[in-house]
Amino acid sequence: WTEIENQKAIVYLCTGNGTDFDLSQEQVVFTPPEGYVSISTNRIYNEDGWYYDFFGKNKRFSDYPESIGIARSKDLLHWEYSSQDVITRGEPGSWDEGA
Repeated sequence: WTEIENQKAIVYLCTGNGTDFDLSQEQVVFTPPEGYVSISTNRIYNEDGWYYDFFGKNKRFSDYPESIGIARSKDLLHWEYSSQDVITRGEPGSWDEGA
């Protein structure tokens, strides 16, 4: 994780030994979808040649997801974001307000 222009982002880094990373080669590979400021709780799995990432996103806060989005990638470097949410948090006062 890193922060770029007040947004959370996931970066790709190379290492030769698993512990020392070349920060000069940092490459941003995953950022919040347009209109959102954060991504959190990423869960990535692979199926049929695609990587799928389920992630929390929020338009105002960095660590309190208001919805769960999904994106997919063939190489973990270039992602296609779905415009549809997988699930959204309930309205204030509802049983799933903080879900």
